[in-house]
Amino acid sequence: MNEMDKWDELCFILSESINSNISEQLYELKVIQAFEKLGWSQYKKEISVRESIQFGAAGRITPDLIIKSQGKNLFVVEIKKPSANIDNSGFKDQLYSYMRMLKLNFGILIGSKIQIYYDGNKFGNKDFILLDEIEYKSNNPKGLEFVELFDKSKFNEINLENYINKKLSKIQNIELIQKLKKELKSGDISLLVKKLLKIEMKGRYNNTVIDNVFKNIEIKVHYNLQEKKEKDITPSITIPKEIEIITLPRLSDTMKEATVISWNKKIGDIIKEGDIIAKIKTEIATMEFESFYTGELLAIGIKEGETALIDTVLAIIGPKGTNVSGIIESFNTSSDFSVINKKKTNERIKKKEAISIINTYLYNINQSTILNKNTVYSNKNSANDKWWFEPSPNMFKQNFNLVLNDYKTKKLFLFEIPKNDFNLLDNFFYYRSEVNRYSIRIEGNDTKYFEDELGNLNKVKFIKYLIHTISY
Repeated sequence: MNEMDKWDELCFILSESINSNISEQLYELKVIQAFEKLGWSQYKKEISVRESIQFGAAGRITPDLIIKSQGKNLFVVEIKKPSANIDNSGFKDQLYSYMRMLKLNFGILIGSKIQIYYDGNKFGNKDFILLDEIEYKSNNPKGLEFVELFDKSKFNEINLENYINKKLSKIQNIELIQKLKKELKSGDISLLVKKLLKIEMKGRYNNTVIDNVFKNIEIKVHYNLQEKKEKDITPSITIPKEIEIITLPRLSDTMKEATVISWNKKIGDIIKEGDIIAKIKTEIATMEFESFYTGELLAIGIKEGETALIDTVLAIIGPKGTNVSGIIESFNTSSDFSVINKKKTNERIKKKEAISIINTYLYNINQSTILNKNTVYSNKNSANDKWWFEPSPNMFKQNFNLVLNDYKTKKLFLFEIPKNDFNLLDNFFYYRSEVNRYSIRIEGNDTKYFEDELGNLNKVKFIKYLIHTISY
């Protein structure tokens, strides 16, 4: 069963199969069933139900569920019947108190929808942050993200850290937008605009004339949403949040356009992450194009045999049956489209995208490529400027590649690790027995040695395995 199928089954358990007036006690059983579908076992004491925990000399707390691994508390779950208003501040305060008392970073509130909370105070952020809320909808990309994060087989600190950074970055951007709007409306900005205009007028008018005119000018900055709507090329089009608009990527520094040789999928087909959906010919080579998303192929923007510029919409993927009429035309003709794509290049890229960039580079110099299954990949963490990855013991039994992405400098570091180069892995790396993986962390500014911080006595300097540094 793939992750999206698993999410759809959770929707059935938590929403479709219940009565709207189900009691909280019965709904609790449904939530337990849902977590067991994610691989957690009540029998193995990984799901602790209404555990009474002493707090202080005489106090006790009884959280609805605590998810554990080998006796260690991982996150707490508070359950409310679906008919209750889950946005009630009292529910959030109760979950927050459990998280603080149990010293847990994550808490989940489950009722009419799922809300994921984060104790940001532990990492110098806000006290209590709503990272995301997820509605029970089939083929919901947020649901897929929930499964990938909290499924027992994939649950680890790296995934959690990446998720936190992604959500906090989004929240921070929203706050910065509001802050900038406020600054633009302030009197200080008005004075600055006057000052800049005076400088612009110098040379054409003397100072006396300029001062006399600007003495009676009042400048106001007004953020006019209605005006923007009137200027939009297709003001009636609303882009659904759940869809993914895939544009023709820049696969090399010189690439300006590409031709779609063939499509492996047709409109209406279900796409899974990793599927080869098309073959694309660039000035360097013909390459297979992998999808980074799961959902229905809703639209095709470039037909077989057509050549298009980079950033042209290639395809749209999303929940089955989503109406996307007019979106391709809107994006391809929008004057803001180039700006949108420039913003995307500042975000951390996914593994498959990094491999595509590397393979284009390698093919150009020696007609070689690297494989996804033989590659370990890590994005630099934006909070602490470190790379953190966890290869399995089996990975060291073969030749494998390590790719580190520095999204700030837009550089990919490609390492080639020969098999059996470390005879006794435990002498070199920190082993996490609960997940059967070796945890490796490298300081982001250490491009001289790339030394593992978590290693044992024989700390590994990965610099000797570095074979290429690729800018993108």
